[in-house]
Amino acid sequence: MAKSRVNNRVFGNYGEDLAAEFLSSRGFKIIGRNLSYGPGELDIVAQKGDELHFIEVKTRFSDDFVSPLDAITDKKQRKMLLASECFLMDSSNTFDPDDPPPCFFDVIAIEQKEGGENIELFEDVFQFEL
Repeated sequence: MAKSRVNNRVFGNYGEDLAAEFLSSRGFKIIGRNLSYGPGELDIVAQKGDELHFIEVKTRFSDDFVSPLDAITDKKQRKMLLASECFLMDSSNTFDPDDPPPCFFDVIAIEQKEGGENIELFEDVFQFEL
């Protein structure tokens, strides 16, 4: 997928599709994607065993200079935390907000380069008490 031919949202969706496939192939069950709550959005929510993972997907071209992990600023972390708390309180899921499962904040970095993609999962990149 060439950078000049796509807008950011299309490129982001493409990356999230790749990330969901990548996670599924590694035993994660995708619970939700692009879940919007007042304070922010959760790209992917997945479960693996008894763990709940809130996953930010960062898709980059090989000529981009900002690393995907550097893009997870303190502000972004706070938004993910608030959105994850809203997710746990959402009555449409089966998780008890008073006794949540072990929760992790992860990042999937996808580097689009000539001939394909490089996909890497960084687990538990920041911590908060829920």
